[in-house]
Amino acid sequence: LTQHHITVSFEMLAPWKKLHSTPRSVIQKASELADIRSGDKVCDIGCGDGRVLIDLARMAIGSSHLGKKEGDSVTRKDDCDSDGDGDGDGDALHEKMTNVKFYGIEIEPERAQEARDNVSKCGLDSMIEIRCENALALSPSSTLDDATVIFLYLIPRGLSLIKPKLMDIVRKRRNLRGCRGGNGADGGGSTSHNDDDADNDNDNSNDNDNDTDSTPTEEPLLRVITYMAPFRDENYVQRARCKVDHQPGAEWPLYLYHF
Repeated sequence: LTQHHITVSFEMLAPWKKLHSTPRSVIQKASELADIRSGDKVCDIGCGDGRVLIDLARMAIGSSHLGKKEGDSVTRKDDCDSDGDGDGDGDALHEKMTNVKFYGIEIEPERAQEARDNVSKCGLDSMIEIRCENALALSPSSTLDDATVIFLYLIPRGLSLIKPKLMDIVRKRRNLRGCRGGNGADGGGSTSHNDDDADNDNDNSNDNDNDTDSTPTEEPLLRVITYMAPFRDENYVQRARCKVDHQPGAEWPLYLYHF
């Protein structure tokens, strides 16, 4: 791709004049919603400096010192020295959940390299891989095909553009499950909650807005978490609101989808 095509594609998914990083309080809540398990493959589309993947990896393996302060640095010394021996190598992390893998897709080469550098500083190279790719141009058998959890911080237009890619993955997995005797029926999210509720997401009158669904469902084929914006015409499993330090009094939504 030429630089022109890269720039256009980037603007299509996340057309901000300024890049916004995901607050740590949001990452903490996303970790709770994702319920990352042994064997999961977690993907952040538009991973930027890699902070979401780095923090999710630490949280998945129980690093207890995370999330106590927002901070702008992705690789503060106390964060990266997760095994407490002062060398920042994070050896203890790898002993607990080495079969969970984290992937970042970032279209801008400079940001992708920044993310790789941050991952290396935290000693998480064996768990996190950063790929410089255009998520909209990914072919079958690509980074997304193996993902079990996907994190998205995109505006509604970006979500509508990436959604067909996700639905292709779900359809292939649903067909495979059907061939094995499972339920091969079509369908999106598994609850009656609809993203039309998003019209009221900036109303902070409810301090404990965590909408959950108690309907028993089969194991999802794909778990997707979106920050700020929901998918249109899809039902979510849970919505949670997160307070962020840089905007006192504001609470912003996270949505969990099971496909």
